[in-house]
Amino acid sequence: MLSDIPDCQWPPILVGPNAALSSLISYLRISERMPLDQIRYRQAEQLRILLRHHHANTPSFAERLADQNLQPSQINTV
Repeated sequence: MLSDIPDCQWPPILVGPNAALSSLISYLRISERMPLDQIRYRQAEQLRILLRHHHANTPSFAERLADQNLQPSQINTV
């Protein structure tokens, strides 16, 4: 991995998109070894965030939920 800072090779210093990508890779390496229940919990939390966003920003999704008398918070896959 090459540093984004000239004349600074070790440890490499990353900025901008390279720093974000490096951080994500590091976190994925850690998270793939988490206990399964912790992974499921975090995935469910992210799903709840996605459902709220989709409900607020996608009329057809909001309509489908309304047709079933559901709110995003009522959808649970855990």
